[in-house]
Amino acid sequence: MSKGVSKVDAAEFKIHSDSDSEGEGGKVVGRGRSVRSVRVKEWGSSFGVSNSDGEVPEVNPKKLWVKGNPRKLNGDVLKKQGELVIEAVNQTLGEDERKFEKGKNPVVYGFDLTAAASLVFEDEDEAKRFYVSSRGVSVEHQDGVKGKYSLRVNKDTAFDVRLRNQVYWHLKDETTKILKGLPKWIELGDDTVQVRDTGNRGSVFIDAGGELYEVFHVNVSKKRKDHEVIRPVYDNLNVWGMGEKEADILVNKVIKLATLFGRRI
Repeated sequence: MSKGVSKVDAAEFKIHSDSDSEGEGGKVVGRGRSVRSVRVKEWGSSFGVSNSDGEVPEVNPKKLWVKGNPRKLNGDVLKKQGELVIEAVNQTLGEDERKFEKGKNPVVYGFDLTAAASLVFEDEDEAKRFYVSSRGVSVEHQDGVKGKYSLRVNKDTAFDVRLRNQVYWHLKDETTKILKGLPKWIELGDDTVQVRDTGNRGSVFIDAGGELYEVFHVNVSKKRKDHEVIRPVYDNLNVWGMGEKEADILVNKVIKLATLFGRRI
C-alpha cells in the first residue's frame, strides 16, 4: 500500500459508493474499526457547530420523501413533483386497490429553497403501502439547469442520518470539483477516480482504481461532547494536490451548504 493511503485494521468492513447502502456492490478494502492515515500527521483541524437548545426531530413513520433533485428548488415545483409521483404510483395499483388521494392521503409539502418534497400519510400502514408500490416506478423531471433526471421515494430517516448524508453529498461534490482540475486526477482520469463515502462509518475517501485515500472524517452526532463535525486528513489531500488552507475553506463552505445544520444551531 503506498504512502498516503488510509490504513485500516481489526474487523473487516465494506465500503459502498452511496450513503447508508446495505445491498450488493460493496467491496472489502481492509480490516479495521478505526481508519488512520499512515503518516505521522494523522488529522487536521476540526470543524464543528454548537448543539441545539431545541429538540431534534425523530423519524416520522407516516412521512416519505420525493428526492433526486441535485439543487434546491421552489416549493411549487417540489409539490408538483410529489403529485406526479402519486399519480405514477396510482397507475400501478389494481382495480380493487385504494388509490392515494393527493392533498389528503398523502398531504404534499414543498418549501422554497429545499431539494425534496415530503408526503405525509394518514397512518404508517398507508406510508408503507405507498413505499412498496413506488418500487420500480419511474418519474423524470426536466430541469432548466441540470437537465433530465429521475425522482425516487425515500423513507424518513433520523435527523443525524439526514444531516450526515447532506454533509457527504456536499463534501464529495466540492472535493471532486477541486481535484478534477489537479494533475493527479487528470493523469488517472475520471473513469478511474471517484470520491466516495463509507455510510455510517463516517469517512469520505478517494478511490483511485482500488487505491484508497481517506480525506475527511465526518461525525454529526449530537452525542459528541466536542461537537466535532468534519476533520480533513491533510496528508492524503496533499497527495492529490489540495493544500491545508484550501481544505479548510472547502470544509467551511460545506458547513454553510449543508442547510440542516441550521436545525442544530
